[in-house]
Amino acid sequence: MQEWRFEGRVAITSPKDSWSAHIEWNHLPNSETIKLSGPLGQGAVAIELTGDVV
Repeated sequence: MQEWRFEGRVAITSPKDSWSAHIEWNHLPNSETIKLSGPLGQGAVAIELTGDVV
């Protein structure tokens, strides 16, 4: 598979806390981008990988 995209919701729970986010993951042959954002777009983070550079 050369190129793909994943978009959805992710949830993490522990006995004392829980967290959910929107996730967008784009994969191209030489790069990846992962974006996570909280409710209403708050607390967003993006991770980009191009070749061997993050």
